[in-house]
Order: sequence, then structure tokens, then C-alpha cells
Amino acid sequence: MMIGEDRRVFIDTNILIYANFTDITFKEQARTKLHWFLQNNYNLWISRQVIREFLVYATRYNFENDKIDIKTVIDTIFINFQQYTIANDIGGVSENLKYLIKKYNLSGKKIHDANIVATMQAFNITKLVTHNVKDFQRFAEYIEIIPLI
Repeated sequence: MMIGEDRRVFIDTNILIYANFTDITFKEQARTKLHWFLQNNYNLWISRQVIREFLVYATRYNFENDKIDIKTVIDTIFINFQQYTIANDIGGVSENLKYLIKKYNLSGKKIHDANIVATMQAFNITKLVTHNVKDFQRFAEYIEIIPLI
């Protein structure tokens, strides 16, 4: 660790999904990565968008051939999210998003990724942990991409 090193890291939705569901291929890698950051005193950040995306995934799919009870999902998720700092959609996020959409001529699902970067910019967070490295490479001038594996 370097003196003055920024100890904040933004966690992409896919990392949370991998870490929280027992039938996911990258579960151990995601848990190990999150544990490493926590053990090394990093401040883990997520956004309201990440929470919504996680809830969509958790309530949409059947895991291990069982329907997950929605109350269990909600209770578990919001307890687990207590270890994260949640970035709210402040005014700077919209301005940053608008800039990124224009600069990279983005449309469709690419706007979700741009919104994560816009949120990171609004909170001056430069590190992103994701398994979807390709989706964020276009933003490499603004963020450091930390791959899951």
C-alpha cells in the first residue's frame, strides 16, 4: 500500500451476483476478491443502480431449482449491503452520463455501464472490480479496471 493511496473500489453487479449465489461458476473467485479488499481496508462502493440490477437478477432466476422467497431475498440483500458505501444518484452523475454517452456514442445496454462510470466520476472513485472487462475498456482513461480473474 502506498501512502495516500485511494482505498475506495467500486463493485460491479456481476461480482455481487457471483459472490452471493451458490450455483454460480465464479463464486469462490468473487468471494476471495471481496474478502481481500475488506482485509486490506478498502472501502467497497456500490450504487443504487447496482442494487436494482442485483435485485432484478435475484428475483428473476431460479437457483438450485427452487424459487427464492422474495422476503428472504430482500432481507438478505439489504443486510449484506451494509458493508458497502452506497453512491446515490447526485446531480453530477447525470452530467457525467450525458458527457459519456455523447463522447462514446452509446446506446442500449452500454448506458448501464456508462452510468456506473458516471457515478464513479461523481464520487471520484477510480477503481472498478468487474468480470465484464470488455464492457468497461472504452472508459479506461477514467477508471482502473480490476478484473475478477
